[in-house]
Amino acid sequence: MHKSAIPSRASPDRRSVLLSLGGALALPFVASGAGQAFAAPLGELELYGPPAGPSVILAHAAASGALSGIADRASFRAWRNPDEMRAGLTSGTMQAVVLPVQVAASLYNRGFGLKLLNVMTKGLLYVISADTGVTSLADLKGKRVSWVIGSPALQKNTAALLAFGGLDWGDVEKVEFGGYGAGLKGIINDQADAAFANSLAGLTYELAQSPRGLVYPPMPAADTEGWQRILALAPFFVPVKATDGANLSKDDPIELSMIPYPILTTLADRKAADVYAVMQAMDEAYPLYKDSAPGNDGWALDRQNLEWVVPYHEGAIQYFKEKGLWTDVHQKHNDGLIRRQQVLAEAWGKVLARNLEGEEHIAAWQEARASALREAGMEVGIEDW
Repeated sequence: MHKSAIPSRASPDRRSVLLSLGGALALPFVASGAGQAFAAPLGELELYGPPAGPSVILAHAAASGALSGIADRASFRAWRNPDEMRAGLTSGTMQAVVLPVQVAASLYNRGFGLKLLNVMTKGLLYVISADTGVTSLADLKGKRVSWVIGSPALQKNTAALLAFGGLDWGDVEKVEFGGYGAGLKGIINDQADAAFANSLAGLTYELAQSPRGLVYPPMPAADTEGWQRILALAPFFVPVKATDGANLSKDDPIELSMIPYPILTTLADRKAADVYAVMQAMDEAYPLYKDSAPGNDGWALDRQNLEWVVPYHEGAIQYFKEKGLWTDVHQKHNDGLIRRQQVLAEAWGKVLARNLEGEEHIAAWQEARASALREAGMEVGIEDW
């Protein structure tokens, strides 16, 4: 069952929806030779991002001079709308851009040549009002859960969390909201009981201080069955011991899940030496930006997730190897991701050649993707959306 918490004239806040998602930082720009000082920086480097938290590092890097080795002049600009962001990324006109992690996943799942540099190991999770009496995700059965219209990513992420508790959307009461922020406000206003959120968001702190309160039912890494269910729907989730945010502390961490937010990616055809140089800059500049926003310690090199769902670029791998972090296990995993990317690219090309549109195109791609992965002996994961 479901109901709407949207006023009759309200329309989905598309920007809020996209900004609330996990982010990826695409870096299709050039630095200098690997392992060397930046001998030939760019004349100008423009960084793009939303007017939100993920842009803090970019803005700070541009303003502090941390990118002086990469470019003579570095600047930051907020993109005006999600369409501008996507067009800039796919056309290559934006040199560096913060974007939702689901955009990166979507491009990867079409075989687009995306490669990782490093991963922000802190990000999005979920919030539930304390007055519900919920102590586990299974307890959400029959409760009111935020459903953000026009955001398949938030809907799927929430579905994955419900799956951890052995539930699906049919087991809860869906309450429709026009945006991520509206969903959190809905909990505060007693219109909903749970939502997918960021523990560091202002509205999360507002909920914690409200009469309803805030609780995070644990998701222990030892619950292998629960994690199998969540990863079947959303393989980019990772288990964490949460310490930063509303009602969280380093003295009393809680075992939860999250989506890394943001991630640094580049295109597959970038030179290894250039990618290595960017990795070196991010690592060596870490002391300059680690305290510029809560959670930035997730950028630390020793906190990287080297077996994630998008392959690493060879330039990044070289840097990890030199730091003693990259193993044969990581290489085997990475090679498998690249093979999967190749299979998806071939299948995507065949579907595009059919010149289908709308629902017919979506259905054809879902079928072709699943078939290609099965024929290659690879896990399909989500089959429809």
